[in-house]
Amino acid sequence: MPSMTQLLASYQTLVWIILTACQAVLLVRLWLIRLVPRYKWFSVFLGLHVLQGVGLLGVNRASNLYAYLYIGGAIVLAIASLLVVLELYGLVAKDYAGIGTLGRWVISGGWGVAAIVTLVTLIPDLTNTTDAYPKLLALAIFQRAVHSALLLFLLIISVFLAWFPVPLSKNTVVHTVLFAIMFSTTAILLLLRNTLGYDDSPYRLLSSIELTIHLLCLLAWIALLKPQGESKTLVVGHRWQPGQSDRLVGQLDAINSSLLRTARNNPHN
Repeated sequence: MPSMTQLLASYQTLVWIILTACQAVLLVRLWLIRLVPRYKWFSVFLGLHVLQGVGLLGVNRASNLYAYLYIGGAIVLAIASLLVVLELYGLVAKDYAGIGTLGRWVISGGWGVAAIVTLVTLIPDLTNTTDAYPKLLALAIFQRAVHSALLLFLLIISVFLAWFPVPLSKNTVVHTVLFAIMFSTTAILLLLRNTLGYDDSPYRLLSSIELTIHLLCLLAWIALLKPQGESKTLVVGHRWQPGQSDRLVGQLDAINSSLLRTARNNPHN
């Protein structure tokens, strides 16, 4: 009878194949419904995942080539993740050009805060000096640092959306929620994985959970991202006090106008 580790390894391989296929399906779907230009970096992100998935499936897991492809792919995907989140920020702020000018400041300040928060939360990872796979641990620490920083930035966007009743396309809302779920899951599971080490059973279990949640997110993207979702708007913010919506929108418009004037008076900022 196969052990739990063997069952989890087989499950991981199966989900990896399905996940790669779903990423390819979502990429093709975005192209067919003509949403690739709007979600350009998200499409690149999906394409890179498909290339990595197909490439790794054909390589011996015990070989150096597999390690190089896996580590190199993880670094490239981390950069692509940053570009996807910046793209998402642009979608959220597209109707508020003045607030959009804050992008550089928010991103710079946000990454500074994120770096501090991430370094503090990395202490459990860095104290695990007896791990049998130091290269995997170093990569996982890097991945969690990136995902934690991206998650913090997504939370800033989410708080903005939760407070101000900004009308957004249904696709943008879906995109934001699913990315927040995916990045938070990865960051939390990487913390657990780094803390527990890379013994086979815990590693397989946590990786299986991560792959499963990513698969569910992909299926939700495939089902929920639709052409009509670009024209259908949703108002997420301040739903608990509908009567305050007009006042908050007025405040947001005033802030936006003020920032626009500031940007015009300081064109080099």
